[in-house]
Amino acid sequence: EETFEKQKTFIADASHELKTPLSVIIASSEALEENKNEKKWLNNIKYEAERMNDLITDLLELSTSENKNIYTYEIGNLSKVVELSSLAFEGKAFENNIKLNLDIDKDIKIKMNENSIKELIEILLDNAIKHSIKDGIITISLKDNKNYVELLVKNIGDEIPKDEEEKIFERFYRIDKARNRKENRYGLGLAIAKNIVLNHNGKITASSLNNETTFKVLLKK
Repeated sequence: EETFEKQKTFIADASHELKTPLSVIIASSEALEENKNEKKWLNNIKYEAERMNDLITDLLELSTSENKNIYTYEIGNLSKVVELSSLAFEGKAFENNIKLNLDIDKDIKIKMNENSIKELIEILLDNAIKHSIKDGIITISLKDNKNYVELLVKNIGDEIPKDEEEKIFERFYRIDKARNRKENRYGLGLAIAKNIVLNHNGKITASSLNNETTFKVLLKK
C-alpha cells in the first residue's frame, strides 16, 4: 500500500511538472498565431520545451537507477573513478569561483558499476557547486575504513533545514521551488543518487552544521 501511494504521488508530481511548460507552450503558440512577428513567443516555446526535455531525461535516468538488474558490476578502482570524475568538474567550479580539494586514498577497489559511480559524483558535485558560497571550497574525500569505503562531499553555503535531511532524497522534493524552477531543477538528482548508492548496497546521508553541508556515502567492500 505504501509503494502504491508513493507511485500515485510520483505520477501526480510528474504530471504537474509537465503541465506547466505545456501550458506555456500552448499559450505562446496561440499568441504567435496572432502576433507572428513577436519573437518572444518563440523564445518561450523553446525555453519550456528544453525544460520538458530536461525533465524527461531525468525521469528516464531515475527509472533506470531504480532497476538494479540492468547494471553489470565488476571490481574496479574506485579511487581513480572518483578522482577523474571530480577533476572533470574543475572547469565548472572555476566558473563559479570555487576550488575543489581532493583527499582520496589510492587504489581502493570495490565491486561497482563504473558509469553509475561517475553519475553519483556528478550529481553530488553539481549539487555542492550550486549551493556553495562565492570563493568557496568543495572537499571530496574518499577513505578506506577496512569493512567499508567512506565518500564525503563537503561545501560551505546553503544549509539543509533541520528535519529535511532525509526528505531531500525524495523524488521531486525541492527546498527552494522558485529558485529551482529558474535553474531548471526538478528535485530528481538526489533521488537518482540515492538509488545508485542503494544499488551498490550502500547508504547515503546528508547533514549541515555551521553553514557546512556534508553528503556521506558508505559503500561495503
